Amino acid sequence: MRPDSEAALCATKAEAEALVLAANAPGFVTVSIRPRFVWGPDSSLVEGLVHAARNGGFAWIEGGRHTTDVTYVDNAVEGLVRGWLRGRPGQAYFVTDQHRVTLREFLEENFAIYGVDATIPDIDAGTAARVIPVPAR
Repeated sequence: MRPDSEAALCATKAEAEALVLAANAPGFVTVSIRPRFVWGPDSSLVEGLVHAARNGGFAWIEGGRHTTDVTYVDNAVEGLVRGWLRGRPGQAYFVTDQHRVTLREFLEENFAIYGVDATIPDIDAGTAARVIPVPAR
């Protein structure tokens, strides 16, 4: 996480994590857990993307063929518990499903589950940088 990120959410999370980890001290143990793209039943993140895809507010940037990490909600919970029980004081831990996914394949599977049948356009990264706000990109 980067405090200098263009995305306000990412920058704020990085700043908050720095404060939490800096607060680690004898008698006050802190650990930071970083799940990536938490998904599962009733996932507001996936449901938001489904809504955008159905309503023309979603596009594949460069085909959506890049790889990323995702974290099923049960794995996120396990990561939180393990961090609490076994984490080293003052450390941060990424939590993922362990196997990287191609974003497009992952989302297309979810779109199919939710019955999305809309044609999703593809745009290049340069256009995306100009026309899509940072949080949505």
